[in-house]
Amino acid sequence: MEAEGKVIRTGEGLAIVQIIRKGACGDHCSNCNGCNAERLEIEADCALRVESGDWVLISSKKHPIILGMFVVFILPCILPMIAFLLANGSGLEGYFAAVALAIAFFLIFLLNKSAWYDIQHVRKSLKL
Repeated sequence: MEAEGKVIRTGEGLAIVQIIRKGACGDHCSNCNGCNAERLEIEADCALRVESGDWVLISSKKHPIILGMFVVFILPCILPMIAFLLANGSGLEGYFAAVALAIAFFLIFLLNKSAWYDIQHVRKSLKL
């Protein structure tokens, strides 16, 4: 994943870069009239010599994004099915599937609040 942005501040191997999050239409906002593009400030590791006002290209690794997508989209689908199949024939299949779905949502909540995931995977994957 790559994004172009403007350096706001720099310091000790880090750069704060302001990017514009694009809407679903990409750069064609006049076609859809529903653009919700917003400015975000991102902290990225910086081995280059940059100053405030410079335009840079930020890139990130794909595995943190794929891990997040798996937990958010795939896990809530697979976990209840596995629980349902394991409890098949007990008469409590629905309860086990509901508990598994609750566990999946709890894991999503933990990932969302996780400083470890944010620091270890998301922030360390951003490079100038």
